[in-house]
Amino acid sequence: MSETPSRSPLGNSFVIMDMKGNIRVFCCLRPLNEKEVVEKERNVPSSLDESTIEHPWKDDKAKQHMYDRVFDGYATQDDVFEDIRASLIYFR
Repeated sequence: MSETPSRSPLGNSFVIMDMKGNIRVFCCLRPLNEKEVVEKERNVPSSLDESTIEHPWKDDKAKQHMYDRVFDGYATQDDVFEDIRASLIYFR
């Protein structure tokens, strides 16, 4: 089974289906606000890579969560759209 998206015609529309499943989960981390910057807070959770976030947990141990894609606090709406648009349904 291929993991690349495939297009299947459905009447006048095309549905792009991901071979991993029909539901994809994306995570967008927000940047610190002005108050948090002044108080020298740090980002919690933090992005480890493009699919994993990490946050403090019990006994100061880190807990990780995986997503189809993680966008850091610097990602714009355009960045997010460009990356996920292949997962959207297009109608003609």
